[in-house]
Amino acid sequence: MINRRDFFKVAGLGIVALGSGAGVKKLLSGRKRDVTLAALLPEESGTIGRVLSELTAEAGLSLKPSKTLLMGETSLLRVLAPLGFRPEKISEPDYIVSVSRIGNGSFGDIFVKTDDLDILMPETDFTSALKNLRRDLKKTHASLMLTVRPAGSGVEKAGQFAVISSEGKEIDRISLSGAVKDVNVYGGNVISVGRGNAHVKKHGCKHGICAAMGHASLSGDVIACAPHKMVITIA
Repeated sequence: MINRRDFFKVAGLGIVALGSGAGVKKLLSGRKRDVTLAALLPEESGTIGRVLSELTAEAGLSLKPSKTLLMGETSLLRVLAPLGFRPEKISEPDYIVSVSRIGNGSFGDIFVKTDDLDILMPETDFTSALKNLRRDLKKTHASLMLTVRPAGSGVEKAGQFAVISSEGKEIDRISLSGAVKDVNVYGGNVISVGRGNAHVKKHGCKHGICAAMGHASLSGDVIACAPHKMVITIA
């Protein structure tokens, strides 16, 4: 695109709560669904490895280095090298792993989004394993945001629009190629769109993780503020 309800998703629908410990696999069972995983992390390969392993296992994803495209600054992608991932060109990737620097002041956290179930809430939708992982991460100071998402058809393509959703409804669709435009969203968030990207210029939530997520510009990029149920999707 991470105070909870600070996360991110694609194509806003309503936040769901399906009962304590429903878990990611259970929510994804029955038919194929896209799932996007994200984590705010310290710059430590050991922690990153644990998070990648446990998150993908809970979601039932098979993250193979040979089928995973890495995106981000080369200096940041080096944290994935001990895990067998290399910043090489992958012609037909299954997944995209992105690593970006975030602002200071954020604690570690994890987030899960499905294509039609929106942002999963940890208190009601996470398994015990994910709750434990999140509890440990929140004791750390995060400097990186890592996301895992299906490659789809928009790999490495610049997006054309920023789709802004609030309370599960699309409220605006703005061209990224135009002049910069600021959009006020319920909850005090101000979103700036234009010149090829979108970002949260001003946040109205307590921790401002949505603002720390930086600029979104590629198809499939997402930024979200779960407290205010606001999502920016690049399409």
